[in-house]
Amino acid sequence: MKMTKEDIHQATRNLLLIGGYDYLTFAKLSQELGVTRPALYKHYPTKDELILAMMSAEMTSFLEDMPALIASKPTDILTVLLNKFLEFADIHRLLESLYRIDYETRQKFPDRMLALKQAHEMFKDYLDQLIDQAKAQNVFNNELPNEWIVKFLMNAIHMIEDRQNIEEIDIVKKLLLHGLAKHEDE
Repeated sequence: MKMTKEDIHQATRNLLLIGGYDYLTFAKLSQELGVTRPALYKHYPTKDELILAMMSAEMTSFLEDMPALIASKPTDILTVLLNKFLEFADIHRLLESLYRIDYETRQKFPDRMLALKQAHEMFKDYLDQLIDQAKAQNVFNNELPNEWIVKFLMNAIHMIEDRQNIEEIDIVKKLLLHGLAKHEDE
């Protein structure tokens, strides 16, 4: 089987999510992929270069559907937002690895570092647009700053242990829409 960059990126992603920057080694990665370390070095001379390339691909893929999503003006905007935040949770954890990349590598690839920063800013802009749509649909209070809604949603998704569990996602949605208090009409 021929190893692709996508295979390397997926295995890198998995190892980083398991144990972070220090957990990822070319030895573990080669074992995960069933290849030799020299085969990996042909693609990426250093772990830091690999992480940069993988993160660039992750952010590009993550942002791909955002313009169409915003243009579609979804009616169940809260579900859309929660799903995007659930998807972003892993990327956010992966982004933490960037802080461990050595100075020389950052200087060697300023375009990639800048592109990642711009992608993160683009995500914030897309979120603002989705939150503004949610406010227009009376899902969120117009008086709440978007930044606080983002912080609240980011923390809310961390309560979901099993991201495939629709029941847990629905509980978070109910908490977001109705709060903790019992309402008279219930």
